Amino acid sequence: MNSGGYTYVEAQDEKGQKTWLALPELKVKVGDSIEFPETPPLANFQSKTLNRTFEKISFIPGIRIVK
Repeated sequence: MNSGGYTYVEAQDEKGQKTWLALPELKVKVGDSIEFPETPPLANFQSKTLNRTFEKISFIPGIRIVK
């Protein structure tokens, strides 16, 4: 989902572990395979534009969509 100049992505690794990512706005589709840098997550981040609080979210510079 896009909001406030960011794209918010809920990614799932091969073990089924889910994590939220925030990055500069771009087009990504549900089901796309992505690669992204590991960054420490922020806890209890409140997005005012989404009117939502994320338990954990990592702000990253971007992702690579794997074809």
